Amino acid sequence: MRKLLIFLLYAAAFVRPAAAQDNNYGVKGFYPQTFPVTDSAAVTYNGLQAGYTIKDESEKTVGKKGDFSRYKIYFYLTNTGTEAKIMYRNMSFLGHSGPINNNIALFKCLNATGARLTNKMASMELQPCKLEATVDDKKVLADIGYWIRPGETVSKTYPMIVPLGERPNVTVTFYPEVGNQAGAFISTNSAEANNPQEFVRIKNFAANTWLHIQNGPLTCSGIDNGWWSAQWEIVPVNATNNFQVRNRWKNTYICSNSSNLLTDNGQSANALWMIQESGTANTFYIKNVTDNAKLYVENGVLKLSNSFLNNDALSKWIIEK
Repeated sequence: MRKLLIFLLYAAAFVRPAAAQDNNYGVKGFYPQTFPVTDSAAVTYNGLQAGYTIKDESEKTVGKKGDFSRYKIYFYLTNTGTEAKIMYRNMSFLGHSGPINNNIALFKCLNATGARLTNKMASMELQPCKLEATVDDKKVLADIGYWIRPGETVSKTYPMIVPLGERPNVTVTFYPEVGNQAGAFISTNSAEANNPQEFVRIKNFAANTWLHIQNGPLTCSGIDNGWWSAQWEIVPVNATNNFQVRNRWKNTYICSNSSNLLTDNGQSANALWMIQESGTANTFYIKNVTDNAKLYVENGVLKLSNSFLNNDALSKWIIEK
């Protein structure tokens, strides 16, 4: 037990309390915070980005049973920071309050009717957090609560029904259950995460082709494995949730407002991108910050659109290391 106590004291040295308020008992904790959110404007709070994407929409008329619009909605929550976020399970662990559950955010569709057994809300749950400790010279995993690591996303997709002609009216509440849920940030930076020269290839999910500039303009086609023109650095922009996408060969950036979709000016707003999970495993949307337009490929030609795509798979990208 002595070694476990030493481990806990060490953990306390690198766990930095998250911004929080005092509750009535003088304990620092998270309090529920509610924000409106739309499919074109995600919400970021305390380093957590919450948003949703409409995957499918249809309008139906069903006579006596009512008229309605049906949506298939992908809800997501992403840790956009460089530190893991932990919610503690035990009320005595490191002096934090509890116990708590693993529900870190709750989406509510305020105009959803719940008809035909469809959903009206979507909760985002964290995974168990287990850290290695030594007890009586044996290494064990200490289950201390729930967490979300840097860059990690949790998500759910649900059908929702609203009155005919209406769009979903959605709010998200962070830490929705009680007013004294405690949590902390813990640094998980590594040399690999901080390596600015990590290059990737970006492959279209549907077309099975890659982004490159081998012949000048930005193109999506087959490549040779050794091409630097098909290698990209995804660069986080400080104090934002956005990224620049820089080519290894020419040091140019993918940009939305030029004829060849490239620019030398990485600071241009049109060269800033959001990279969001698409709802298909290991695939992402690449969306321009200026107008939320998705990058997609059609008949071998790269395009941008902020409208609903009939073939959404063409706007999904695989990032290969």
